[in-house]
Amino acid sequence: MPSRDDIGLATCKRLLATGSNISDVRTSAIAATEAQKAVTSMLQLYGSKAAAVLKQKKTKTVTLSTLEYLFSGNCLGISRVDLSSAPRKGKGQRGVPLAGVERIFREMLESDGRITEDAKKALVGAAEAYLHTLGKNAGLMAQAGRRKTIQGSDVLAARKIND
Repeated sequence: MPSRDDIGLATCKRLLATGSNISDVRTSAIAATEAQKAVTSMLQLYGSKAAAVLKQKKTKTVTLSTLEYLFSGNCLGISRVDLSSAPRKGKGQRGVPLAGVERIFREMLESDGRITEDAKKALVGAAEAYLHTLGKNAGLMAQAGRRKTIQGSDVLAARKIND
């Protein structure tokens, strides 16, 4: 059973759907699972990059400026605004959980690495922006296939575009 700290499939489904430009879009469970894997992989990648930056700077704390440095110029669809924006969640809906994002990111840091509160919120914003961008590109793939359902193959293709 998944932990409450995990990035949930329902959140992934919702953010994929809101990112796409298809009205009455549906998202398959496989697409949500692929999106969940994609955002986990993205957080692990940038966690390892952050560990390298911290080692180079000889510090142990990930700050907002560290994340802005890491995410600047990437092709993931994550901007500076996303790092400081409010979560993309609707009324009564949970967003990407802070604890889950922190846990995935922290696994890649050394055991005594720290993350500031601003940096944690920025990571949530980055994760949500990435899911939103995946949804936009996956929605385009679904439209090209004349479908209203985003499938796992659409998310995989969108991930290749972004990475």
